[in-house]
Amino acid sequence: MIHVFTGPTLAPSEVALGTPQLRVLPPARHGDLDDPAIETGHTVVLIDGVYHQAPALRHKEIRAAIAQGVRVIGALRAAELHGHGMIGPGRIYGAYRRGALTGDDEVAVGQAPDGDLHAHTWPLVNIRHILQSAERESQRS
Repeated sequence: MIHVFTGPTLAPSEVALGTPQLRVLPPARHGDLDDPAIETGHTVVLIDGVYHQAPALRHKEIRAAIAQGVRVIGALRAAELHGHGMIGPGRIYGAYRRGALTGDDEVAVGQAPDGDLHAHTWPLVNIRHILQSAERESQRS
């Protein structure tokens, strides 16, 4: 089973998340990895998490899940916990590992405190990508 914590970045209604092997959950928060439905051999994918609305998921929770045989995948937290077995695929993870990105604000997405899963802001990594793409396109013209 794959447990995907998402919300504003990738809406739970996204077609790709409609696979029976996926359990789609709201953004991760403190205590979520203690869910008895997350068992040894399962995978947890951390796409979104809370940090101002409620207590955030802690590093020690991720390390405990890994120690119990749960595969945990993410970007920012994976860069911080790669030495503890967290997996980090992709460009954002790579940028954090290289030190090109350093702050949580690079991937932060504003959300309403009432559980509304719509994004209220864009993460800085998206804005930087759009600006870099526009710059490359203008140089081709």
